Amino acid sequence: MKIDTPERYGTFTRFVHWATALGYVFMFGSALAWNIDDGLAFLATPHKAVGILLFWLTLARLVTAVKNFRRRPQHALAVRIGHLALYMLMFAVPASGMARMAQVPFGGIHGLLAFLLLVLAAGHIAMALVHQCKGEKLMQRML
Repeated sequence: MKIDTPERYGTFTRFVHWATALGYVFMFGSALAWNIDDGLAFLATPHKAVGILLFWLTLARLVTAVKNFRRRPQHALAVRIGHLALYMLMFAVPASGMARMAQVPFGGIHGLLAFLLLVLAAGHIAMALVHQCKGEKLMQRML
């Protein structure tokens, strides 16, 4: 298994990144689906399970990022702030979903936080594409 280097993220980092991305595609799709069609409300059960999995995947990502901090590619301050915001939301969204299931009063912010995560993830993708089009080949680090 390859480790993180300044030129490229390691095997585990890339796997967890893309597993998280696919998980959130399912999360947003399932939430949208059952909000459009009540007949798809059964998707709430796997939505909750995947949400818990995403919480733990994010924890694994954070541990790996801290452990490999000096070996990872260096980023500008704006990128580091954006990644920090993504990590915060990747914890807050599943945590607020679990709070909502437990009927904790602030659990109602789950939808708002999820929307913010969606916007930030779209920005993350857009910036990766912008840098790729400028010839910086940043995406190869994560592919």
